[in-house]
Amino acid sequence: MKSKILIFLILLNIGCSSKNDQKEKPANIQAEQAFFTINIPELRKKQREVPISEIADTIEYIPLQTSPESLLGSIKDIQFTRDYIFIDQYKRPLAQFNRTGKFIRNVSQLGRGPEEYVVMRRFSINEEHRRIYILSNFIGRIQVYSFEGEYIQTFRFPQSYGEIVWNIDSSFMCFHEPQWGAENYVFEERNSEGEILQSVKNNFFWQNNSNMSYSSGYSLRNVYYRYNNRLYFKGYYNDTVYTFDTNNKIIPKFLMDLGTSQLPNELRTEVTGKIVSSPKYYWASAKESLKYIFIVYGSFAGTDGRINDFGLICYDKLKMDGSALRTKKGKMNFVNDLDGGPDFYPEYVNDSLAFCAISVLNLKNYFETDDSQNTTTKKQELKRMLKMKFQGLDESDNPIIMLVKLKF
Repeated sequence: MKSKILIFLILLNIGCSSKNDQKEKPANIQAEQAFFTINIPELRKKQREVPISEIADTIEYIPLQTSPESLLGSIKDIQFTRDYIFIDQYKRPLAQFNRTGKFIRNVSQLGRGPEEYVVMRRFSINEEHRRIYILSNFIGRIQVYSFEGEYIQTFRFPQSYGEIVWNIDSSFMCFHEPQWGAENYVFEERNSEGEILQSVKNNFFWQNNSNMSYSSGYSLRNVYYRYNNRLYFKGYYNDTVYTFDTNNKIIPKFLMDLGTSQLPNELRTEVTGKIVSSPKYYWASAKESLKYIFIVYGSFAGTDGRINDFGLICYDKLKMDGSALRTKKGKMNFVNDLDGGPDFYPEYVNDSLAFCAISVLNLKNYFETDDSQNTTTKKQELKRMLKMKFQGLDESDNPIIMLVKLKF
């Protein structure tokens, strides 16, 4: 039997979260316009220190309740609904909090029972029908639960798919970057019976003469995100971001052009059986709000002791321009000039919000650093009050969600 070797290269792991805002959305947003191109190499050259006030109006901090039942481990994903915060954590059940951070429940439990799930690979939220879709790791099985934590049903898909998410109604999007060289598709939309509805073709084929397949993953490289009530998706190596039109037909939406930094197909890990290690080639992935596209990029280097070059680009869809973020200390964060709190990295984004999780220890340490003491903030009193707000928390408590309300 053929065996599969999965090589995961972890560059960085930052936990964070998202939220829906009910304000009226502008009609002239770029996402509803024609196909467009983002020139990544040109934007990488435009490195500058970007204040958070340039993209955001306000910042909110949500302490997550700590109890023996709600104590969180390593966070993998956070998603907001109108009423809840759902948190995916490594080797633990999906945790559900309300919007003020009060613990509600763990959604089912880990296990192999008919109403349980194995280690969670990812989850999707259908807020309209109050459904949670949980994909078990590498077994092609999605369990469905209500927002009240009740088990509803199970869907099964081909085991070869590594990334499956709920799309719309009763359809699901399946992804697996080709590993054997002869796969016809990169993405397939399937219905609840597993039948293929439509797909994105694979355009690169090779001959795999071994009985082994290989894959490499990067923790900052995402395949899916949701924006404006639609699913967006991009493979590991292609440069096109796809979505669905109003008739639910797959369409290309925008191009992240890497130019000469695009990895040649013949150097893929899946082709060579080796992890790519070259500072001249880059990968890129995106997440999107009403006004901005946040693009994370990184070079295929660092596996042999060299420093990997990675960063964050903030692209304004209305201005059709952007910048690569760099603080004075070389970090890819927005400088917090609103309330004197820590600088901000938008780990998770939705239509109107960006957010991340900060440990109590790191937050307290921040207020003791020179960075905090020397911060020039618009409202020094807010800074003092923010520091006092967290003094009663214990360093072992659950993290705090830093929630940024984006401009549009």
